[in-house]
Amino acid sequence: MLRLCLLFVGGLCLSGCLTPMRFGAESIERAEDTQGVPTYYASGHLDPGETGESKASEVMQAACPNGNPILVSGSAMKINIVPRWMWNATFTCNEAIPGV
Repeated sequence: MLRLCLLFVGGLCLSGCLTPMRFGAESIERAEDTQGVPTYYASGHLDPGETGESKASEVMQAACPNGNPILVSGSAMKINIVPRWMWNATFTCNEAIPGV
């Protein structure tokens, strides 16, 4: 039973550690456009010392370096099951982000 629990916990750790990152986010996808401007939703986990604002800014600049990214909304929350902070942000970009 202990071995099964350790495998389960190890699997959870690996799944979180091996999540592919795009522009520094664990997930980034196209949302419904805002007044004809491409809009995106990004989310992921925060590393120790990071804030939701700093992470959202980092991701927006990486994903939209020439398109004047503007933050529409964002938040950060603590997940109690695994003591870890998550963040999400919705932002616009004057140009489409390739591959998203």
